This record gives sequence, structure tokens and C-alpha cells, in this order.
Amino acid sequence: MAQLFDLAEKLRIRPFPTIDADPAAPPRLNPAKLAEEARNAGLSEEETASLEQAARRLAAQPDLCAYFNWLSLRFFDGTLRVPDLAVLPEKIGILNEAELYAFFGLLALSGFDSCRRGFAAAQLPPETVAGAIDDCRIWIRHFRKNRGMTGVSRRALGWLCGVLNADPLTIGRMQYRLCPLHAGLQVYRHRHSGKVLAFAAAGCRFNRAGFVDGVDGEFDPVAWTAEFTVTPDRIAGHFITPTGHAEREITTLPAADYLCVFRDGDLTLDTHIPEGDALTLDDCRESMTRALAFFRGYRPEDKIRGFSCLSWMLDPQYEFLLKPNSRILAFMRQYYLFPIAEGGADALWRIFGEDGLRNGIAGAPRRTSMQRKVAEFIERGGKLRSGGGFLLPEELPRYGEAPYRD
Repeated sequence: MAQLFDLAEKLRIRPFPTIDADPAAPPRLNPAKLAEEARNAGLSEEETASLEQAARRLAAQPDLCAYFNWLSLRFFDGTLRVPDLAVLPEKIGILNEAELYAFFGLLALSGFDSCRRGFAAAQLPPETVAGAIDDCRIWIRHFRKNRGMTGVSRRALGWLCGVLNADPLTIGRMQYRLCPLHAGLQVYRHRHSGKVLAFAAAGCRFNRAGFVDGVDGEFDPVAWTAEFTVTPDRIAGHFITPTGHAEREITTLPAADYLCVFRDGDLTLDTHIPEGDALTLDDCRESMTRALAFFRGYRPEDKIRGFSCLSWMLDPQYEFLLKPNSRILAFMRQYYLFPIAEGGADALWRIFGEDGLRNGIAGAPRRTSMQRKVAEFIERGGKLRSGGGFLLPEELPRYGEAPYRD
């Protein structure tokens, strides 16, 4: 531990005296083992060789090996929990930029053994292990494409640590975590027609466009606050349209005609769409059907109220920015959209790449129609934002038919 504390002092990070590294633990900065894991992840020989060479350079520094081992044990200890990335400094002063990103990529690869053991102990399907490992390939390749270096960013490392600790799980083409949805929603279904209506919870504040106010530090001088009341006779509140906007006028419904099917804080399968091959609606339906069956069997004590998705892909503004046949629009239209308090930083990262906005929007890449449309939108003063969506289990058989858009 003395070496670790010396290194911590050099790197100007706070030592962690209450956490002891296991002196008997095998070193995890093992170039040959990490190269083997790179191949297991499906990386090319060129990518594997690059990481193996970086591992050999790093392994020649004993203090760095101790630090790597300590981080790997802390992040991937087999308990299937999301690690605390606050212990990871933004920059490690003794490494240059390429070595830093390789260090992060190697850290992800070092978690594969713990992932396999942990998933097996939790009796998770083999495909979930394969999906977690494949995610490393996706993000290493994403970084190489965007930055020309083999490794991952700190941001991607945080995501991969979660994936390798089973949060989220890969089932088919998509990934899921079971968690409560706190989005300021109350959802009702008409008892006879089956029509679904969502209301904003009391206290939510919206701007003139019906989006959550205050996102990215922008406050609307004419913003308004939602009200919501339920009595034995009536339900009154601000309707959220299926296209993701809150309406300022209050809507009143006869309570006897409606059944509450979702309350704020109910459990949902939070859904993530990993990068990869083009996503089809059939892929989504198949994955969601299997995920619902799996989680209901794996956690029968939990009442799963449906699917939720909080994503840069669900910005309602794409309706007028993208082509009508856009896959993003097709995906978006399967959900009942709702506004959330998240801005467009993630969208800009995913649309323009790791360093796409380094020189501002004027120098952003415009290789795709989406890049061109979004860049023009921003230059006109537009602001991207993330959005939310839910899909109730009863609508899953109609996935692909835009069930909330009739």
C-alpha cells in the first residue's frame, strides 16, 4: 500500500487508507492476459497489439501496476455493483494522453474475469456476459474512430464498469436495468377504449414549449408550474402529449372512466440502445419481449409497470429535423414521450463524435444528413435536449405500430 499512497501523492489524489489492496491478489496489469481478453472482445489484431504494447509499457512501472491493480479490484470485485468512479482521477500526470486512454481501456478489459464469475454466481444468461464483453469492443472501436487512439474515455469507462457489473444487462439487441422511474408522471388508461393519457405531476415546471424549464441553465420568463389533483369524481391536471410536450391548459377527466396504470416512482425496465448494427423495430420488439419475460421470472416479487427510456434519441425536436424515414424517428414513435430535465450534451457527443465540437459548431463534422441538420439547427439558435418515453406492457404486441399516436 505504501507504493499506492506514494503514487496517490504524485498524482495529487486523495489516498484511501480505509481500503486495503489484497497483497496476495494477482496483478491485473498482465499484458498477455489483457491481450487475450482483447481478442475475446473481438478486437482486431491491430487494436489488440496496440493495447498489449501499452500494457507492457505501463507494467514496467511498479507503482502504476499497484494503482491499476487496486482500481481493478475496486471496480470489478464480483459483487455486481456499480463502482465509485470518484476514486479515478480525471488525468494521471505520469501518463501522456494516449497512455491515459489505453490505461482506461485496459482497466475495462481487466474486469472480464470478475464479470464472468459474477454473472455465473447470479445465474444470469450466458448472452448477458457476451453482451457485456462486446460492449467493450463497441466503445474501444468508437474511441479509435473518433480520436485515432486505442482505448476509451473516462466517460465510456464509467459506462463499461456498470455494464461489466450487470448494470445494465444485455438481452438481444438492447440493454436493461430494473429501476424506479422518477419523471413526474401519472398515467391513466380509459377503462373501455384503452386509450392512455399521461399527466405531469404537481410542481413540475415547464417553459412555453412544454419542455422542463431550466435545462442547461435556460429559464423561460413565462414558465409555468403544473398542478395535479385527483378526487373520487375527477382527475385534473396538465396533459402530456404522446409527442413529449406538456400542455398549459388544465384537462379534467371523469375519474370513474379511468384506471391509474403508472405512478411516479413505479418500477420499469430502463432501456438503453447500444451502438452497433442498424437497429430495426423487429430487433427491439424481440429484445423487449424477452427482457420482460426474463425480469419477471428473475424478480417475480417486483411489479414491472413497463419500459422506460431516457435518451438523447428521444428529443421531440427530431420530428422536424430528421427525414421522415429516419430510424431514430421510427424508434421514438413507439413510445409515449415525456419531457425530462436533461440537456443536449449527450446528443452532441453522440452525433458529432468525441471531439466533434472542439472548435465549436462552425467546425463540426457534417458528413451525415443528421450532422448537417443539427448543426444548422444550432446555428439558428436551437438547443437539443434529451427526452423520455414509456411503453406499457399491454402495448408491446403493437410495438412497431406507434401505439400512442392514433
